[in-house]
Amino acid sequence: MQTVEATFPGNPTDPDVMECPYPFLENLRRDHPVYQVPDQGYFIVSRYADVKDVMRRHKDFSSDFTGLFGLGESFIPTPVFNLSDPPVHSRTKPVAMRYFGPKKVKSLQDEITKIADELIDKFADRGECEFIREFSMLLPITIIARQLGVAEEDFEKFKLWSDCML
Repeated sequence: MQTVEATFPGNPTDPDVMECPYPFLENLRRDHPVYQVPDQGYFIVSRYADVKDVMRRHKDFSSDFTGLFGLGESFIPTPVFNLSDPPVHSRTKPVAMRYFGPKKVKSLQDEITKIADELIDKFADRGECEFIREFSMLLPITIIARQLGVAEEDFEKFKLWSDCML
C-alpha cells in the first residue's frame, strides 16, 4: 500500500461532496487509493483489497478515532465495538455478534424483508425515490433499532442520534 501525497481536488466533509459523494469516491479509487486528508490527521483508504489489509493490521492502523475532530470521549464514549482495537474489540465482539452476526441476521431474514417492504411501500406509488435517504439509510437503522428494543415512538430520536454520531 502506498500513500498518495498529491493535492486532492475536494474535501470529504464539503457539503457538496457529502450530498453526492460518488465522483469524489471514484476519484479516490482511481487516483488516490490511500489519501491523507490535509491537516486532519487521518487517511481515507478506498480500494477493497487495501481496506481488507488495513482491517487486519490493527497494530499499524487503529479503528479508534475518538480523538479526531476534537471530539474526544465525550462525543463517542469508549469502548465502542466498531471504534476500538484489540483487546477491547476482542472482548466486545462476541456481544455484538450475538445480536448482529451472520446467524442472527439469517434468523431475521423474514423481519428484514418485512421492513424492506414497508419502506418500499412508502414510495412505490410515486414510482421513484431518493434511494439512499428513503431506503438504504433507513433499512439498517430500523433493523438495529428493533433489535435493540427501541420503541417505535422513539425511532426518530434514535435515528437522529445515529445521524449525529455519523
